[in-house]
Amino acid sequence: MTPVTDADSDVTPGVALAAPGVPRDVTPFQRAMWRAQRVAFVLQLGIVVAALLGAFGDGPLARVVVSDAASTDTLRYERAVRVEAPTTVAVSHEAGADGAVAVALSSSLVEALDGLHVVPTPRRALAGSDGYIWHTGASPRARVSLQLTGTPRSPGLLRGTVRIGQGRPMVIAMLVLP
Repeated sequence: MTPVTDADSDVTPGVALAAPGVPRDVTPFQRAMWRAQRVAFVLQLGIVVAALLGAFGDGPLARVVVSDAASTDTLRYERAVRVEAPTTVAVSHEAGADGAVAVALSSSLVEALDGLHVVPTPRRALAGSDGYIWHTGASPRARVSLQLTGTPRSPGLLRGTVRIGQGRPMVIAMLVLP
């Protein structure tokens, strides 16, 4: 085998070389198409990874837990839900000395969820200008869990607030998919 020298190559001095593995006769259109294909590939890969993590259904990103730092109140719900499919918002709270628990939902949340059902059945329910309040009873200082189940009416972003007892309102944001 004989070694290759500069005299054997067909490189003209002063002419830019193409990148390794890229033909020299590549047009600007082809380069733009390759760039668009790489961007599309990265977007598709991102969508697949998000789906595997649960951004569009079941997985680690699918459920949200909101806690009030000043108390032991927690709120659990699904980040992405389907139209006409029941979804549950779980509220957990420690009852006061009298055993009473009040849970308030914003009007926007109650109106967006058809057939809202509360378990256990509240002792009292009140409707006000800023939302709906359910009063339940429990043993004093007992941990109370409420399940609020409803069906979203239309696709889009569903936003609302939940206030447990005298705590701060906690924001709910659900993506309702068709």
